[in-house]
Amino acid sequence: MTKKYLKNYQVLGIPPDARWEDLRNAYKSLVKNWHPDRFQQNADQKKIAEERTKEINKSYKELAEYYKKHGALPVHEEPENPREKEPSHPGNPPPPQQREVHAWGQASTPQAETTSTAKSPQLSRRMVIAILVGAGFAVWYLMFGEQHEKLSRQSLAVESHTPETDTEGSAPVAGESSFTYGSSIGEVIAIQGVPTRTESDVWFYGDSRVYFGRGKVIRWEESPNNPLKTQILGESSPAKSHFFTVGSSKAEVLAIQGTPDRDAGNVWDYGVSRVYFERDRVTRWDESPFNPLKTRH
Repeated sequence: MTKKYLKNYQVLGIPPDARWEDLRNAYKSLVKNWHPDRFQQNADQKKIAEERTKEINKSYKELAEYYKKHGALPVHEEPENPREKEPSHPGNPPPPQQREVHAWGQASTPQAETTSTAKSPQLSRRMVIAILVGAGFAVWYLMFGEQHEKLSRQSLAVESHTPETDTEGSAPVAGESSFTYGSSIGEVIAIQGVPTRTESDVWFYGDSRVYFGRGKVIRWEESPNNPLKTQILGESSPAKSHFFTVGSSKAEVLAIQGTPDRDAGNVWDYGVSRVYFERDRVTRWDESPFNPLKTRH
């Protein structure tokens, strides 16, 4: 195994002998935990999350390409014992076995040491990998754990007011081979696969794009050269109920866009995007590509 694949395993936090299912589950969990939307309140942490997401996507893509080509994930090969390659010389007796006496008085032989060392290389590697993974998680939790839990609770509170849920509070469900408005990041990955590249809340699949808001699909742009596996589900179409416009009430904006990050009365902030009101009605908005608004002119 090359150092590149070993590093990929370390980035995803799984051992080199992991199964394909373990790899997919670890990737989905890491993408969800490190999604930049969870760190909107802290610019430095959001930048770290974006870099971490790129690294996770790159590692998963390289291992997935290897799996697609070879039908199995790369594994760590046992180093060959150079002593086994030494040719025998008929007629020449083997050299006498030398004994080495250590400073603490115990005698040992090179053959005994070699046998003892060769018994547990795989166990030692697994222990080292387990220690590295555990240490990495501990460092991450100390740096971001508390903030991550806080942002997770805020995200759950916001999602209960977003238009991606129907009257019973469940997200719209597309077929097993397609995703739609309100589908989660994990569902898009499982159906469409790993994106070619990502830029904040925009995922690129060749010339096609999928836009996310708070970890849910809000819209997409499809190129005939790179078709997307999407499906519009009747009343779930944003053209009917998932957009607000000039004249919409605050209640409508709240139901469609969700709870604002900051409420200044006549100005609501969604990240760096803003919605302006007069007499509780929308008059205009300023939209950033990093925080897209569900608007219609």
